[in-house]
Amino acid sequence: MQRKEFIIELRGIIYLLREHSFLRYVNDHGEYELMQRSTIDGLVLLLYKFIGVQLPFIYDLIPIDDLKVASLDTLKRFLKRIKNSYLKLSNKYVVSNKSKCSAFYQAAKRWKLACNKLSRNYSG
Repeated sequence: MQRKEFIIELRGIIYLLREHSFLRYVNDHGEYELMQRSTIDGLVLLLYKFIGVQLPFIYDLIPIDDLKVASLDTLKRFLKRIKNSYLKLSNKYVVSNKSKCSAFYQAAKRWKLACNKLSRNYSG
């Protein structure tokens, strides 16, 4: 996938978010949450197609509403925030649950790898 194609598809995801943001204020938040989850699925799939890294994710850790501009710099900052969320969770379980700690740490490493690949291969 070329950089231009990636930006066009990222703009489509952001447009979808913007167009459905009114659902946030409706009494039934289920539809808005469903729309958020589908855009997160789309974003993770788009990142996989663009940089070739399969990313583990937990819907609640991805602040999809913060993604407002379709640029690679914005996306890199967004990926770093997600990585930091996983690192915080990893640190939370250091003592109490080693397997959870390890899983969250591995997920953070994958998000960091995605950010590095994005920076190295598609910057400029």
